[in-house]
Amino acid sequence: LTFAKGSPSRPREVADLHAIVVEAATFALRGSKVGYRVEQVTEPYPVVADPSQIHQAVQNLVLNAAQSMAEGGRIDITFEGTTFDDGTHPALQEGRYVLLEVSDRGTGVPRHLAERVFDPFFTTKEGGTGLGLSTAYSIAAQHGGTLELHPRSGGGTTARMYLPLAEQSP
Repeated sequence: LTFAKGSPSRPREVADLHAIVVEAATFALRGSKVGYRVEQVTEPYPVVADPSQIHQAVQNLVLNAAQSMAEGGRIDITFEGTTFDDGTHPALQEGRYVLLEVSDRGTGVPRHLAERVFDPFFTTKEGGTGLGLSTAYSIAAQHGGTLELHPRSGGGTTARMYLPLAEQSP
């Protein structure tokens, strides 16, 4: 509904991104042949967010990664703090961000389709709806961040979600 109606998410509380990611990945992969490894973080990554929206975005990223590995495999999820100066990232304002990476070893996104993967209803999967990545992108943008997909050398894809770091802890 957030995506379809354009109703903006209202980031309303300081949340622990690591905890949201663990819960979303566990839920998304329950009963699948795909496992995951979440990097243990040594520092908190607090974000001002609507936790249910971020949960949905991460769940969509993990499901997309799992679907690309039909025979099973492992998804790697990592975190990194980063700072952008004004104009150094085309989609982000100056400030401190957490970079959440969701990496798979699946079929990957062909480079010629990489620009279209966030279009609503665009899908390369038989039976897919094409709303998972577009919804995740919309949620990241509504939280002051962005989402990018990068093909990995040797196969697979890395989804990179940037979200602004909160000044206080959850």
